[in-house]
Amino acid sequence: MHATTVKRSLAIAVAVALVLGSAAGAFRYWMSLPLYRTGMASAGASLSAPLIPPPQGPDPNRWIVEPGIELDHLAVGAGENTLVVHGGPRGPITVPWAGLDTLKDRFRFISCDQRGCGRSTRPIDKFGPS
Repeated sequence: MHATTVKRSLAIAVAVALVLGSAAGAFRYWMSLPLYRTGMASAGASLSAPLIPPPQGPDPNRWIVEPGIELDHLAVGAGENTLVVHGGPRGPITVPWAGLDTLKDRFRFISCDQRGCGRSTRPIDKFGPS
């Protein structure tokens, strides 16, 4: 091999390594940025709809998120509001979790049926014809 061919191959390898290293560094930086920063919601940044809740219906145990989307919930206790979120599909919430009974005087536990679970509305009721 000629010395110029070796030098050219080495230069190309160094250039490729620099480009890949820069791309990896940029990707790592981009992935480290937070998806949400404090104050983004109140500033109205990246919202698909206004933060003003729609008018609520007569049932105090249902939150109307937007037309057609309603979440059923149960609130028990007194004190600081604390949201209890279940981990997956389940039936409707009829009683609070037993382990929370001793804390009901310090916290108001709000358990909601997530969308598609319990008595909350479902994203898809049935599939249409294909």
